[in-house]
Amino acid sequence: MISSKVDIEGNTLLHMAVKQSRIQMIQYLADKAVNPSALNNTGLGAIHLAAKQDKTDVLLTLLDAFKHRINVNERTADNETILHIATKQGNLDLIHTIVTREKGWILLELLSLKQLLCINIMSKRILC
Repeated sequence: MISSKVDIEGNTLLHMAVKQSRIQMIQYLADKAVNPSALNNTGLGAIHLAAKQDKTDVLLTLLDAFKHRINVNERTADNETILHIATKQGNLDLIHTIVTREKGWILLELLSLKQLLCINIMSKRILC
């Protein structure tokens, strides 16, 4: 069994793989059935780290490798989803990726009205 916590910040091997963009390690850990929803001491899961670090390729790898075992609507300790994070950062590519790829899973009502207006102003294609 793979240890769940690996450092004093509460990061797991999956968190570390995301931070370092280690795609093969992420896939290996998915095969070993590690918990993709584990939060570190700051309340971030692996998908939140990928979103915060603008790592769209890593986020896509997480979604593919963990398939339906990863919850894209999971919230951080600050009550944010990956879509909230991408919106706050104004990362249109990541927003587009999340919404188009996970349209069946993302609950758009999780965004505040202000965030939706920001998306609409930044790019009409997101809400079309």
